[in-house]
Order: sequence, then C-alpha cells, then structure tokens
Amino acid sequence: MIMHGIATPVESRYAVDIQIMRHMQWSWRELLEAPTDLVEEIAFRMAQESKWTAEREKLDQQMK
Repeated sequence: MIMHGIATPVESRYAVDIQIMRHMQWSWRELLEAPTDLVEEIAFRMAQESKWTAEREKLDQQMK
C-alpha cells in the first residue's frame, strides 16, 4: 500500500502517521500538535527519499 507516496508494509489507517512518528521520534500528541503542512512536508520528503533510494538501488543492480 502507498500513502502519500510512502510504501507501507502493512495496510493501516495510521501507517504514515506511525512512520512519521518513528522518523521524527515524536509521540502521538506531538504529531497531532504539529502543523498539518509540516506533517505533509515530512511525509512528502520521506516518500521522495524512499523513491530515490529504490531508484538508486535499481540502477546499482543494473550496473552489476
């Protein structure tokens, strides 16, 4: 499943929230108190990092 561009191993309504909390080392309260646009930006950046890491790994495999 992909939410906000982030691949999640298990389908869950809170999967992206949990990934952001782990990444930022935030509690649930801290996540809820963070501005929405900040949380969206973090999710976007995590998705882009995931995407380009996968792309880089794919290219590395092709070069072997």
